[in-house]
Amino acid sequence: MLKLVILSDLHIVPPGETSLGLDTTDRLDHGIAAIHARHADADMVLIAGDLADLGDRASYERLRATLDGLRLPVALTIGNHDDRATFLDVFGAGQAAATGFVDRAIDCKGYRIILMDSAIEPGRHDGRLEAAQLDWLAARLDEAPDSGVI
Repeated sequence: MLKLVILSDLHIVPPGETSLGLDTTDRLDHGIAAIHARHADADMVLIAGDLADLGDRASYERLRATLDGLRLPVALTIGNHDDRATFLDVFGAGQAAATGFVDRAIDCKGYRIILMDSAIEPGRHDGRLEAAQLDWLAARLDEAPDSGVI
């Protein structure tokens, strides 16, 4: 059986700052502790978008350092609060698909897991998938016709 832990909307902020009065990194630390205590047998952790509250470098660096403490494989994508260029600068260009977006297909235990980047541009809070991403998605689905898809 496949076991995933899915997190989203972390909204990490730089050290010393809060988001809506919350220390989002402290909340993530508690979440990681709970994952280790209750779900250490999970196959992976998926983190779906809005990684940083404002898409700034300090927040992505803080997130990367925090995720270093996670003892499970992790896969990320970005959302409408994120800044793709800054994310890729901190986490590495290898996080981007051939389309340039932070899209990812992962095969695990007979399933194809697909993460899609919905960020448009910094400062915009709506999200969308571009035509190139939809083509990428169709190709990834065609590659695994007998897999369950998440």
